[in-house]
This record gives sequence, structure tokens and C-alpha cells, in this order.
Amino acid sequence: MASEQIHITRQKVISTDAYQSLSKIQKMMVVKRNNIKIIEHALNVIGNIGFPKWEKQSNSSYLNILIIKENHKK
Repeated sequence: MASEQIHITRQKVISTDAYQSLSKIQKMMVVKRNNIKIIEHALNVIGNIGFPKWEKQSNSSYLNILIIKENHKK
């Protein structure tokens, strides 16, 4: 059973506590267009298979995992 597609914006990423705790260079990397697409795709996959299974199978960056975890809880 597929869940509905999740769309995420830069504003949602910027509003997370994880993003606010990053350095300036890390913030620049996180809000790049391709990285936002990666986060959005990860949230859609998590909606289908769950966070623990996604975390084991993915090779996502630590920064993305922090932001995805916080967005997934919302």
C-alpha cells in the first residue's frame, strides 16, 4: 500500500533544529536543489518501508539523516 507523495520545501528544511545547529558551509550544502530532492525522496521511501529499514539500507549523509529524522517525526 503506497502512501501519498510528500513534498518538502527549503523552508521546511531551514526550520528544523538540526539545520539551525549546522555551520555555514554545512547549511549551504544542505539547501542545494539536489540535496532537497534527496531528502524528499527519502521521506517518500520512509513512508513506504519505515525509518529503521530505510536507515539500514541507505547510505545517506549524516546531515541528511538528522534533517530527515526531524521531518519524519513531524
